[in-house]
Amino acid sequence: MKLESVDTPSLLVEKSSVEKNIRTLLDALKAYPHMTLRPHMKVHKSSYFVQMQAKKGVTKWCCQKLCEAEGILPNTDDCVKDLLITNEIIGSIKINRLIALVETYSDTRFGVLIDDIENCNALEKALAEKELTVYVLAEVNVGQNRCGVEPGSEDLVALAKHVENNTPHLQWRGIQCYHGKLQHVRTLEDRLKVMNVVSNKVTMSTNLLEKNGIQCELISGGGTGTFDIEAEAGLHNECQAGSFMFMDVDYGKNLDADGNFISTFKNSLFVHTMVMSKSKDHLVLDAGLKALSIDSGLPSPVLLHSDGTFTQLIEQCKVENGGDEHTILWFNDQNSTVGQLQIGDTIQLIPGHCDPTVNMHSTIVVIENGHVVEEVNVEGRGVGK
Repeated sequence: MKLESVDTPSLLVEKSSVEKNIRTLLDALKAYPHMTLRPHMKVHKSSYFVQMQAKKGVTKWCCQKLCEAEGILPNTDDCVKDLLITNEIIGSIKINRLIALVETYSDTRFGVLIDDIENCNALEKALAEKELTVYVLAEVNVGQNRCGVEPGSEDLVALAKHVENNTPHLQWRGIQCYHGKLQHVRTLEDRLKVMNVVSNKVTMSTNLLEKNGIQCELISGGGTGTFDIEAEAGLHNECQAGSFMFMDVDYGKNLDADGNFISTFKNSLFVHTMVMSKSKDHLVLDAGLKALSIDSGLPSPVLLHSDGTFTQLIEQCKVENGGDEHTILWFNDQNSTVGQLQIGDTIQLIPGHCDPTVNMHSTIVVIENGHVVEEVNVEGRGVGK
């Protein structure tokens, strides 16, 4: 089936581009033997892409929420042998769901984040009743000001000692040091400045832990926008990048050392949409807030070609959110590519933010050479339970 036969709006992934992105990151990390890739499932939320990564040599993964693991793992053909849930599991309902996962997938090694001793006690009690174990990483607040204990603090030492001395069903493995906002700092100079702050906080934490006889097997974190400078810093030994698979408009605004837009990874994610109305100076597309996220900015219109490349149209028009079901493209030149589009024509939108856009769709249409390869389920989507 050709792309023209796909209904709109639909979420598309160009297969050759996403496969190239996986190879690119794995090849880049070969220069840093101390760092291994632990890609994030929260971007694609689909067993199809987990298996694609496994075929390229990935051996461990992370996800953000229990619902992602619950949805994805049943369809991975047991290729996931190590899964870190990069979140604290709080409350009896969620702890029982974690227990169910650990019981069901006994060949998978599960890990969770911790930042509170009472939560550790609750996890220990539930795991002990079933004679199960999970490994834990203490989340360190390296600048996100979200979850986590303060870097280089006695709270971090107390947490680690409590795990080692009082919770035999929790295995201490190290620390989680992820700074999400750093991924979108635009210039390399500014990213390096923030990265230096992060590195100092990581070093403060590991030094204090080592002083107290506590080792960190894992120092996990890193992302698509920072994997290279974090690898160069030599502190993290795991990279939790996820967006590199698909990319989006926001990541495309990051700059390299020469001030050029970074193009390490290719855009492979698109919202397929149709022109449903046309006036003398604007088009109305049939995809709005229900089909793509604009929390990180408006989408960028493109014409996708059969070889996976595309023609950018953003210079020809102004994009406006038209509400839940519409996007508006305003144009001045009726002879431009945008101006020549007619009702019933299809174009594509690169989302401003890939993760929440994927979460809006129950399926992804995988295309290659302009043809539909298959339609895959987004099993891990949901509100984040």
